[in-house]
Amino acid sequence: YEPPPMFETMLVHFPQIPRMRPIFCSCEKIYNPYRIKVTPSLQAHEQVHSFRQLSYPDTSTQTGPELWWSRYLTDVEFRLEEELPAHCAEYGWYIVHHNNRRNRRRALAAIAGKLAHPLYGVCIPKRKVMEMIKQNACAVEA
Repeated sequence: YEPPPMFETMLVHFPQIPRMRPIFCSCEKIYNPYRIKVTPSLQAHEQVHSFRQLSYPDTSTQTGPELWWSRYLTDVEFRLEEELPAHCAEYGWYIVHHNNRRNRRRALAAIAGKLAHPLYGVCIPKRKVMEMIKQNACAVEA
């Protein structure tokens, strides 16, 4: 339940964090300072971030995850490149575990609404984000 590393820096870049109450992934650990329920679909989302952070190349002065976070906080295009596959995995988990089409549409709208939110700064309409997620979602088993 503690805040993640670089939390103060995150708050500088995203002052709306306390209102949004997100969870964070750093390496293989999920940080949940607002104590929200971490669903299996959210775990699938965070696993994508974990894999991508751990795969990010190190330099002589910083680890891959440190570099990943530095870029994530400052580069909106990179943030979208990182969030889209994570949101797709979240939806992919949902479609594997739920057969009801109406509930799937609701889940897609909710997941897309998160990515379309100003917190991420990607400035893409929710309808377009829904299309992007639907096109790129892959089934995720848990």
